[in-house]
Amino acid sequence: MKAQLLAIAVSALLCLPASAKGVFTPKVDLKRCMVGNQAGLLKVLSLQRKVLFTRGIDDRDQARMDEGSRASLLGALNIEPDQYAGVAALLMSDFNKLPRKEAVAVLSAIAASPDFPNRDQVESFLVKVMKTSNDIYARRQAVLGLAVLPKVKSDTVAAVVARYETCQNLWETFPIQQFFEYHAAEVKGETDYAQVRTRLGAVKSLYTPSVLGYLEP
Repeated sequence: MKAQLLAIAVSALLCLPASAKGVFTPKVDLKRCMVGNQAGLLKVLSLQRKVLFTRGIDDRDQARMDEGSRASLLGALNIEPDQYAGVAALLMSDFNKLPRKEAVAVLSAIAASPDFPNRDQVESFLVKVMKTSNDIYARRQAVLGLAVLPKVKSDTVAAVVARYETCQNLWETFPIQQFFEYHAAEVKGETDYAQVRTRLGAVKSLYTPSVLGYLEP
């Protein structure tokens, strides 16, 4: 899969105008990202650590971006809309070599764009990070990334439910509230909705009442 992602990234970058090639350098530019635990990608700094663009404070109400903020934040990282697919593939293929929380935040911002064509691939990658990464910051950011996607697959809902059932760390599972808040309509429309709600209700967590509240029939 890594070879496939790298091939996609190289192909997409080769199609860019010569003036744009090689501008975004993950190992350098991800260090310019300021990432909030509740809101994801919040601001981008210059190499001189001056703020180029900011969306505000780290608040869960800021998690979902409008298109103007998305374009401005990613543009400050030298990522233009026609580069989204190539950059996303590059971030996934080189993930273990990069600042992970920042990579997840940028990847999530890209994948949440309504017109992004490779969302299923990114969604599967975020699920994998949530389930297997040894970096708690990346795992939490992956849950937040799944929350802000325009829509998610039923397999993703099942994976988030399983994570909520097995993870005892309240800090890590906090964004699961956002996941079920933003995807409530989808979850309630699935045939296994009652089973999902029953499983969630059985989790002994401070967040269970709010999660169930979002899933009221």
